[in-house]
Amino acid sequence: MSEKKQEKKVAYEVAEQEFESFAYAWRLDIDTETMTGEDAEDFETSKRKIVRQIVMGNAAVNEEGNIIYKLFEPVGTLEEITMTRPRGRAWLNMDRSKADKNVTKFTEVICSGIGQIQTIVARMDGIDVKFLHAVYGLFLGS
Repeated sequence: MSEKKQEKKVAYEVAEQEFESFAYAWRLDIDTETMTGEDAEDFETSKRKIVRQIVMGNAAVNEEGNIIYKLFEPVGTLEEITMTRPRGRAWLNMDRSKADKNVTKFTEVICSGIGQIQTIVARMDGIDVKFLHAVYGLFLGS
């Protein structure tokens, strides 16, 4: 059985403009000319994931430049999240994790940005976690 093809809800050019609004608000470095080849490729991969979700209507950028994202699969009553820039406590929380616990550390950044605890992120569908990693990976890498 094949999954029903999801139709596009936002024009690609509009989605790219929303991405640029998000990048500007979060002060992300989006100039791929100044990036190393690998960094530019990683950036483009994350950008493509974010723009695609905007095109499909699963994500939008609000007036503050934050991403409102509809979860692929609800976690309890949680159906959408607002992704904001992580606060300083994220780095303090990361410091408490052991040196080899990189996923745990990165999840602390995500939790700070979405206002949830690790248990909620752990219950999210992998599709949602991959999207969170794309957004917060850009933030940390910039």
